[in-house]
Amino acid sequence: MYGLTSQLRRASYSVPAIIVEGASRESKKDYLHFLYIARGSLSETQYFIHLARRLNYLSMEEGDDLRAQTKFAFACLHGLIRSVEKEAGTLSKVVATVTSLIVIGLMRWSGSQLSVVS
Repeated sequence: MYGLTSQLRRASYSVPAIIVEGASRESKKDYLHFLYIARGSLSETQYFIHLARRLNYLSMEEGDDLRAQTKFAFACLHGLIRSVEKEAGTLSKVVATVTSLIVIGLMRWSGSQLSVVS
């Protein structure tokens, strides 16, 4: 249970921190890259909530409430991403998406490698 709680906290706390870090970047392309990473962290948060519910660490009501909150956060983040994408242009969107997917894939791969070693 401690491990799941720790992962849920890390994923959820990282979402606003990543957005703030991206907002301080010089270009819209960089900002988008960070927004896409924040979206990935929010997806992780949703998964950990789902897992906690399946393991009966959360009641049905608590799980539903947290799902509703993450759904709202996704809607806000989606709106922000679309707005910045319009400002950055289509090519920047493609480059930022591909770059984000590569980074997220590498992070997940390195994380799975660490768990195998541990």
